[in-house]
Amino acid sequence: MAKKTFWLTFGIFLLLGMVGVATLIPTISLLVENLPQNIPNAPNLSSTQLIFLLLLNPFILLIISILVGNWLAPRIGFTSHVVDWIAKKSLFWKLFHPNLSSGILAGVAVGVIFIGLDLLFRPYLPASLQVQPVSRGFFTTLSSVFYGGIVEELMMRWGLTSLLVWLIWKVFASGPVPRPWVYWLAILISSFLFAIGHLGVTAQLAPLTAIVLMRMILLNGLGGVVFGWLYWRRSIETAMLAHAVTHITMSCILWGTDLIISK
Repeated sequence: MAKKTFWLTFGIFLLLGMVGVATLIPTISLLVENLPQNIPNAPNLSSTQLIFLLLLNPFILLIISILVGNWLAPRIGFTSHVVDWIAKKSLFWKLFHPNLSSGILAGVAVGVIFIGLDLLFRPYLPASLQVQPVSRGFFTTLSSVFYGGIVEELMMRWGLTSLLVWLIWKVFASGPVPRPWVYWLAILISSFLFAIGHLGVTAQLAPLTAIVLMRMILLNGLGGVVFGWLYWRRSIETAMLAHAVTHITMSCILWGTDLIISK
């Protein structure tokens, strides 16, 4: 990737990622407001300062992920329409349009499967882990679409999956380009790590029983595999679209169900 393309791509991805991180503010603000006032040795910080600190970590990870992805992704065959748009001076829509249906269909399918799996697990889960319309409110859906669809894809696919493919290829494989099994292994590892990353949040909501852990890994891991495959075979933007559509689909199903029941 040419130096100019590298930094222009970095700027565009960073700007998009900042929008995604910003959508966390309403949820984090509510979290900060509900913090107990008697926490031992709590830092003497204002709500604004606490929100800034909580947003700082994903922002730093975002920057690192974009830099890693910009350096490695083009070297190992991954595609970005933003990169091609800048490097080849082609219209972005012309490049992205052929993958539009793949991203939308995959996102709808994953969203429907998620709701179906949630219904399957529901009899064995505490109420705190059961997906309800109230848990998919406007701000939750907004952050899921923009933070999940942009920031998490830049972190988990553009950054982490690219790094894993490159490392596995250099350490365990040979040849001028990575073989398919290298990509699959990297996708599976990054999907598992993404699922495990939800351990802390899950532990706050419910005891970590075998069924709770199985649900956490299956639901989050499945999405990672689908989005990872789209990243590999289509583009990072297609994976972003599918991730965003997944959350839109889940919210629409839950809102529609709640509307029918309320009538």
